[in-house]
Amino acid sequence: MKKISLMLIALQWVLLSFGQESFQTMQQIVYYTDSLYGSNDMLIRGKYYTHKSMRAVGHPYFLSARFEPAVVYIQKHRFRNVQLQYNIEDDIFILTSKLQSGQPAFMELNRSVDSIDFMGSRFVSAHKLGVKGLDAGYYEQITTDNFLFLIKYYKNAEVVHLQPKKYSKIFRHYYILENGEWIKVSSKKSFTSYFGVHKSTIRKYFRKNNIKYKTCNRKELIGLIKYSNELQKK
Repeated sequence: MKKISLMLIALQWVLLSFGQESFQTMQQIVYYTDSLYGSNDMLIRGKYYTHKSMRAVGHPYFLSARFEPAVVYIQKHRFRNVQLQYNIEDDIFILTSKLQSGQPAFMELNRSVDSIDFMGSRFVSAHKLGVKGLDAGYYEQITTDNFLFLIKYYKNAEVVHLQPKKYSKIFRHYYILENGEWIKVSSKKSFTSYFGVHKSTIRKYFRKNNIKYKTCNRKELIGLIKYSNELQKK
């Protein structure tokens, strides 16, 4: 009880240090998350975010190091225009606001949120997907009539001989989720094989559109997924 009380006191101190408008929004988020998931799963983790590889060249974030407006979903509740940054190295979202002194403050967002609309993508927490064996964290979700296509993004700070650490490009793992089970499809072969009798037709689509499965852009990937989904419907 003493430990929990100290945690709550620390959280209250953090919230009170924010501006009034930010305080009200964060207070609402904490209230809803606490009522739905319990005190140990509060959206705001009660600690400041610190970048662990400050001297590395590049950054660990998704697409951009800037904070971007997002929509955060907790069951039926929606919080608009939440300024977030997505660190894909640590797989955490970071919330920004300002202290009463005017200085910026950065807090880690707890994974108890269900989903987040961020930079044109829908990211879903693994707990919301409810699939056994799937790693914790966030997945971009692309929905079709027959299955969910999930993308897991990651980066790392690579060590270069006698040089400062340098962040890698963004890598992706792909998964197909159907009927409560997931299948990893991170290679062209595993992706086409999933579609059985249609795999030769999908291979032709790859060649015709010159698609590089592991490095294609998002538009090309969505086009491929939609095409493959349509074949399954026939």
